[in-house]
Amino acid sequence: MSLENWELSFSPNEQDKKRWRLKLKIDEKELPLIIGKMPPGVSQPFLLEGSDYDFGLYMYRVEEEQLEALCLTLKEECPDGKVQGQGEKKGKQDGDLSALLEKVAQGLDSSFAPAAPSQSPPAEQQPQRRQAEYLPPPAPVVDDFQDLELNPRYLFEEFVIGPHNRFTAAAAQAVSDNPGRIYNPFFIYSSVGLGKTHLMHAVGHYVRKKNPSLKILYVTTEKFMSEVIDAIRQGTLKQMRDHYRQIDLLLVDDIQFLVESESTQEEFFHTFNMLHQRSKQIIITSDRPPKQLTTLEDRLRSRFEWGLIADIKAPNLETRVAILKKKEEIDKLELDDNILLYIASKLKSNIRELEGFLKRINAYATLTHQEVTMELVRSLMSDLLPAEEMADTPPPAPIPPAPAAPAPRIEISMPPPPVPIQPPPAAVILSDPEPVPQYTEQDITVINPKAVPPAPAPAPTMKMPAPPPEHGDEKRVEVAFFYPQAKDQELVIIKDRFREVIKKHKLKFNLEGTVEQAYECSDALSYPSFVDLCKKHAVAIAIVLGPPPDCSLPAEDFGNLLATVMEDEKISLQLVPWVELNKDYRYLNLALDITLLKHRL
Repeated sequence: MSLENWELSFSPNEQDKKRWRLKLKIDEKELPLIIGKMPPGVSQPFLLEGSDYDFGLYMYRVEEEQLEALCLTLKEECPDGKVQGQGEKKGKQDGDLSALLEKVAQGLDSSFAPAAPSQSPPAEQQPQRRQAEYLPPPAPVVDDFQDLELNPRYLFEEFVIGPHNRFTAAAAQAVSDNPGRIYNPFFIYSSVGLGKTHLMHAVGHYVRKKNPSLKILYVTTEKFMSEVIDAIRQGTLKQMRDHYRQIDLLLVDDIQFLVESESTQEEFFHTFNMLHQRSKQIIITSDRPPKQLTTLEDRLRSRFEWGLIADIKAPNLETRVAILKKKEEIDKLELDDNILLYIASKLKSNIRELEGFLKRINAYATLTHQEVTMELVRSLMSDLLPAEEMADTPPPAPIPPAPAAPAPRIEISMPPPPVPIQPPPAAVILSDPEPVPQYTEQDITVINPKAVPPAPAPAPTMKMPAPPPEHGDEKRVEVAFFYPQAKDQELVIIKDRFREVIKKHKLKFNLEGTVEQAYECSDALSYPSFVDLCKKHAVAIAIVLGPPPDCSLPAEDFGNLLATVMEDEKISLQLVPWVELNKDYRYLNLALDITLLKHRL
C-alpha cells in the first residue's frame, strides 16, 4: 500500500465528544483499501488541497480499543505517522485524553520493537496477509457522470414578474448577460414553490442560447452528495473533481441539505473556491438566507455572502391571477376570470399549489365529464383544502350578478342620435365595487340607452377538453407503498382512504400496491433505496406515509430529500404527512395527481 504519511488528531464537536480526524497522504486508488481497515462510523473522505495530505475523514464515537487498533494498523503501513490531541476538553477529560495518547504511543513503540528473526515472517508478506484479511473487493471504476437536464419549460418568458420577485428576476437577467462578472455567487432563497428553481433554470437556458460553447451544470445538493460518496467508493474522486471544476456555470439547488454531511461540505468548499477564482458563475438556491444555515460551516456561509443575496416573497392577488392565466395559455385551457379570481383568493402562498389545483380541477372534470362552473370549483375547493384554509377568506361575489338581485348600475349616456346614424358611445355599466382585477372583461358592458337591459350572462364555465380515450388497463394503476416500520395498521388506513375517495368521486381507477415496504425511522435511512425499489419493480408512482412525530427524522426534511431523489429519477412522490393520515382532502389531492400521471405514463 502506498500510504506515505498520516496524522490522527482529536477533534470533538457538540454532537460527538469522541470524534477524531484522520489525514492521509495516499494514492486515490488505494484509499478504499485503508478505509476497509477502519472501525465503523467513518465519514466519507474529502480532499485536502493546499496541505501536506491528500484526503481527510472523520471517525465518530471512537472507543479506546478501536483507536489503539487503528493506530497499530496505520503505523504498520507507515511508521512516520503521528497521533496528537487538540485541547478542546477540560479538566478530567484532558487527563483522560493525555493518558490515552500516551498509551497509544507506548503501544506503537512496543508493536515495532525488534523481534527475533526466527519468529518474524518476511516483511513483504505482512501487507499481503493484512490485505487479504481486511479489504473488500475493489469496486468497478466509473468514469462518466450523468448530468441533470434543465427543465425546458423554465424560461424567462414563462416567469411571471410581480412586486414580490421583480428585483430577483432583474438580478437573474443581469447574471445571464454577464456570467461570472457580477453577482458571483448569486444566492436565491424563498419558501417552497415560489419560483427559485424556475429562475435558476431560466438563467441556464439563456446562457446556453447566448453562448452554446459554455459548459453548464445543474445539480441538486442531494445528487452532489451521492456523487461524492460514489466517487469515493469507486476510486473516481479525481474524475469527479475534474468534471465539476471545468464548469462555466454551476447551478446548485437546495443547498440547505448540504448540512447533512461534513465530508461533502469539504468537497463543495474546494469546488466553490476553484470555480470562483476562475470567475466561473455560481448560482445557489435555498429555503433560507445564508445566515440561517446554522449547521453549515462558517467558511461556506461567508462565501455565499460574497455576491448577491436575493429573495422571492409570496405573490399578491393580481400576480397570482396572472400566473394562473399564464398556466391557462400554456395548457391551452379556457377559464372564466371569476374562477381564476376565486382560486387565487384561496391559495395565497405557493405558486406550485396554484398550478396543481388548476390541474386537479381539469382532471376531475375530464374524468366525470362535468362542466367546470363556479359551484363545482367551490365544492372541489372544500374537498381539496383543510377547513381552516377555506375559512380564511370569503369567496368573491360571482360576476355578473344574479338576475334576482341585480348589482347597482351607474349609467352615463349621450342623447340618441338621428336615424340612420349608428349610436354613439353609450353607457358604461359597472358592477358592485368589488376588488376585481382590471383585466376581467365581464364587468364592462356597452349598451344603447333605449335598448332593453341585457340578459344575465351565463354562469362562469371552463371549456372542457375532449375526454381521454378509454383503455382496458386504465382502471389499474401500479404504485409502491412505503410506510414507517411497525406502522402496518396505518398502511391499511391509507388504502381504505384511497378506496373511499376514488369511489365517492367516481375517478374510475384502482390502486394496486406492487411494492409495500416499511422504512427505518432513523438518521441512517437511505433515500436512494426508495428509488432502487421502485425501479426494480418498474413503478413510477410512490405513495409514502411520512414519519410519525416521535421519529428522529424531521418530517419536512424527509419529504424534501425524498422528493429531490425521486424527481431526479422521474418517479412521482405522493406524500401523506403523518398529521394528515385521516384527512380526506389529502387523498383526493393525491388521487387527482395520480389521475393526471396515469394518462402520461
